[in-house]
Amino acid sequence: LSFAALLPSAQATDGETITVGSYNIHKATPNPEPGVPDWNFRRDRLGLILAESTADVISLQEVVGWKLPTGTKHRDDVASVAAATGFATIQPADNQCVRPRDSYGQLSGPNPCDHSTGIIYKSTITSVMPSAKGLASTGMYMHGSIVNTGNAEENKRALTWAYLEKSGHLFFVVNVHANSDKSPAAEAARVVLANNLPSWIEGMNAARGLSVPIFLTGDLNSYKFRQPGGMQSILYGNGYEDPYYTASEKVGVRYATINITPQTRKFFGFPPKPYKYSLKKEPTRIDYVLYMGAMTPLTYETVIKLDPNCSAKAIKRGKCNFNENYRLSDHNMVKAVFAWN
Repeated sequence: LSFAALLPSAQATDGETITVGSYNIHKATPNPEPGVPDWNFRRDRLGLILAESTADVISLQEVVGWKLPTGTKHRDDVASVAAATGFATIQPADNQCVRPRDSYGQLSGPNPCDHSTGIIYKSTITSVMPSAKGLASTGMYMHGSIVNTGNAEENKRALTWAYLEKSGHLFFVVNVHANSDKSPAAEAARVVLANNLPSWIEGMNAARGLSVPIFLTGDLNSYKFRQPGGMQSILYGNGYEDPYYTASEKVGVRYATINITPQTRKFFGFPPKPYKYSLKKEPTRIDYVLYMGAMTPLTYETVIKLDPNCSAKAIKRGKCNFNENYRLSDHNMVKAVFAWN
């Protein structure tokens, strides 16, 4: 069952709306991980998910540079799957994450970044904005170049950004994947990053003479009950809004955005069925599509694909298994539809 089918009118993708998603797709590793399906299976599931997606833009996390058994890098394979479904991948024009070369042009050191973010967009209806004031419209920046977070692991992580256009509307997408370490030092670094992202974004727009809607997306590894003063709270305090709260229609909001919960931890993020929270408790949400600017949120969805043979009664009781054809990750995609004001 696809919950998106319940909202046919709000899910329409045309010139008057923009649909933005964020999805941690779970990296492909050189060696098998316990409980995690092999990438050979998961790449087909990614293709199915993207082929059926109504999103205009999707921020991806855990798109990594490790080589697959085929010799292809994981990020290149993801881009290939995306291209086959009509999504182009942002190629950062202003890229801080390149390996250094010596005077002879030979590689002379490791990549300075831990970069696992990427942005894909539906190329038939969305495009990269032309250069403004001679400045790049796409890029990849180390967190440490935005602000010294005081944490080496956070500093070398990299966010991807892009100025895009759909039907004459310009907008700015930023994709962040914060460090998942739960130590006090790592949390302090995430807080420093969150406190400085808004001013960095303002500076990016000002340098280009722009005032455009902003989508701040990604896996922040921070949520309300574990980190009440964490990244999401800081960004709310800086004017960013969350369609989980503000959208007029909401789907799948009793499910977490990550499938590792105290109740399902033994399945390594791939439990047979999603854990359904009670109406009294907000689910664990570490994945976000935050926004700022002249937009009205229409729908918010935590995208859950359930066994199509499951009954309506079983769905209501939270007794349905996942549809294995869509089992890509230990995370669930989040997406929102916005109307331009």
